[in-house]
Amino acid sequence: PIPCVPWQSQTSGQYQRRVHGEPGNDLYVIGTQEYGKSLTKAVVYSDFKGWEMKVQSWAGEKYGYLHSESMAGLNLVILQKKSINLKPKILGSGVIATGFANVIGNKGAVWIALAIGEERLIFVNSHFHAHHDEVQKRNEDFAQITEGICAVFSNLRGKKLTEKFDHVFWMGDLNYRVYGNRRSR
Repeated sequence: PIPCVPWQSQTSGQYQRRVHGEPGNDLYVIGTQEYGKSLTKAVVYSDFKGWEMKVQSWAGEKYGYLHSESMAGLNLVILQKKSINLKPKILGSGVIATGFANVIGNKGAVWIALAIGEERLIFVNSHFHAHHDEVQKRNEDFAQITEGICAVFSNLRGKKLTEKFDHVFWMGDLNYRVYGNRRSR
């Protein structure tokens, strides 16, 4: 099993219980959005290594570092159980900014692609634009991210992300809103 744990800064205290409550997992894939500080501080003074070390210490000695990516407050790290011999091969990793002028990394995605045997997996951690009236922008974020990743893997068969990879794991703060009345159920 591979749990993907989206970790927004206000819910990070729940992470340790999730890791230690699921002892049978071979990989942990942990992503953050809006991690720990303001956008200015996240862009200028990234503390990704500090966060990564904290995650590793919470996971314990049974898990080792496999790979990671970071952009502003978006972080993604994969830990592997040391007692197994998966031998994953990293196919690639990267960042795609969809924030202001497609340069600022407050919105966008970090991703890691790997192969385990013949199976290709990709993990995407994203943070889409917020607010009720920004649905089109969120849809554009998704399209820009998937097109950017597909361009990196143009050598693989298929046009869509789901055709290029056997398993696509997408997590993050997607910011889509569900409006409704519970009484109307």
